[in-house]
Amino acid sequence: MIFPVARLISFLSRDTSLLAGTLILTGTPAAVGFARRPLVLLAPGGRVSVEIEGIGTRDNPVQRARPPDTRMSSAAAFELDPD
Repeated sequence: MIFPVARLISFLSRDTSLLAGTLILTGTPAAVGFARRPLVLLAPGGRVSVEIEGIGTRDNPVQRARPPDTRMSSAAAFELDPD
């Protein structure tokens, strides 16, 4: 992991109430599968499943990435210095 779990919890809890039972799901940096032998890569049509015993399974299809949105978000517009 890039950040320790304690740092993730600290960051998330600044603006969000983390209640008992809150799940924090993390991923891996892009292209981490290139370091595996044999290669383990996500591809369109694949599936990623997360199972929590006693709760259930979340199954997510892998889709081709959309091109990045190059439009400026309203949040970014407020961060610009007009001077």
